[in-house]
Amino acid sequence: LGRSAWRARRASYHLRRPVTSEQQATYLNAIPLLALGALYLVAGASLLPLVLRERSRLRELDVALVFPCVGVAAIVLGLLVLDGGEPLGGNAWAGLAAIVLALLPALAFFARLLTGASRTKELERRRAEDAQRHVAAGRVGETSSLEDAARVLVDESLAVVGADLGALWVIDDAAREARGIVGRAEGEDIDWMAGATLDLVNEPSGLASAYHEAAPFAVYDAAHSERVNQRLTARTGVKSIAYVPLLNERRVTAVLVIATLHALRAFSNDELSNLQGLVAEAAAAIERRRADSTIEGVLERERVVGEIADKVRSARDVDAVVRVATEEVGRTLGVDRSFVRLGDLGEPMSLRGEWHVEALAPIAPGVTDRLPVPNLAARERRTVAVADAATAPELDDTTLGGRETLLELGVRAALATPIVVFDRLIGVFVVHRAAPGEWPGPDVALVET
Repeated sequence: LGRSAWRARRASYHLRRPVTSEQQATYLNAIPLLALGALYLVAGASLLPLVLRERSRLRELDVALVFPCVGVAAIVLGLLVLDGGEPLGGNAWAGLAAIVLALLPALAFFARLLTGASRTKELERRRAEDAQRHVAAGRVGETSSLEDAARVLVDESLAVVGADLGALWVIDDAAREARGIVGRAEGEDIDWMAGATLDLVNEPSGLASAYHEAAPFAVYDAAHSERVNQRLTARTGVKSIAYVPLLNERRVTAVLVIATLHALRAFSNDELSNLQGLVAEAAAAIERRRADSTIEGVLERERVVGEIADKVRSARDVDAVVRVATEEVGRTLGVDRSFVRLGDLGEPMSLRGEWHVEALAPIAPGVTDRLPVPNLAARERRTVAVADAATAPELDDTTLGGRETLLELGVRAALATPIVVFDRLIGVFVVHRAAPGEWPGPDVALVET
């Protein structure tokens, strides 16, 4: 009977005829009530998993029961209005207003549900990132050497952001120099980067900026940025680069470098924050391995120095002392030439104790004062390490003697440290290599000792 009445009312409706009370009840009350009931039932069904998971929480159970109860009541009322043909309370528009008011809690519930789902996904993402950082930091802590710890940290960082190249550089205690520990590119070690050094005072670089700012930052176009060291950029071929400092007791002790090799990329703040969290968790392990490495290096250097000192004591005069020292240092480091140049800039200079391999000829007397690396070391009163004399920017200064002087001697890499006695420079200790390459930190330390 109800269906017959519905068809009769529907057939009798026409736009040119006045709307009857039955039609108002159908379109303004019955159908909205049925829709309202369906919406409340859907809301109640969405809470069912929570109720099953948290049976002991009465508050969620009460809320879960409200929605299906209201939904069933609205559907029953809608069917009654549809069958009786009378609007709610005799006024279809007032009934529709009441239905709309009843609809608002359901709409608010769904809005909150959607917002909560978004927040839940964000919370789950952050939890996953935290867990990944914790696992990565644990792997760093399981290593037995600074190099292995740095390698694990770099690989984990590359996996976090999906970059191509990574490296870890440590900062010396005087904050004058950064030394490369490990460099990795697409799963392979970058051999030359281990032991490479970078002047933080006289050479612009992102490492220096990361040290002074103690905060991560990224450079979109490394090749055209004045903030990035262009010598290293050209050698590695990086496109975009990010720097993340490692802090220990509020001091930057190392810098993690992450870069792309094939395309420009804008590292997001979330990525930098994630990397910062990773290095923060791994910083303690890196510092422990660094301390162990420093102690081992000191012990090894003391052993080598002790052996050289024993041989020096047996020498009979100053020239013999210098000759023994240069030869022992040269053989220990595996270089091609080692010597001491006596005298300061502007004073007469002389070479003492020159030792060299058979493939090299001795340095001619007229060349002594034109050797650019010892000249720079004497002028700035600091150790100078040149990895490649053919391209080193510090040798562009022609007043030092020019890079051609070294190249004519068959020298591509040079290391010089000043000899200072009672605040007076008396000479420079110099070692040469025929092949280009960075000077490892232990080699530099031995020469300085």
